[in-house]
Amino acid sequence: MNQKVRVAQYGIGKMAVYMMRYMMEQGEEVLGVVDINPDVVGKDIGETLEKETLGVVVTDAKDIEEKRNGGFTKRLFLEKVISKQDTSKRVK
Repeated sequence: MNQKVRVAQYGIGKMAVYMMRYMMEQGEEVLGVVDINPDVVGKDIGETLEKETLGVVVTDAKDIEEKRNGGFTKRLFLEKVISKQDTSKRVK
């Protein structure tokens, strides 16, 4: 069974850019990206990855953080990131 991997990336620094390019080449679906860097927040990841517009905008980490028992929850991360994306242009 060949199932597509759905990805939510926390941080889009130099290593994450290489990793995301590779994942996309392998056909994985990027659902959302979160970062703290104001230079990338609000931009389409296509710009950071030096590709065409991909319809996935980098979300500010401040907008998704919630502390529960000393750490944020994965569920909240995914809900907040995915709900902000235009699913008609989602990377597939």
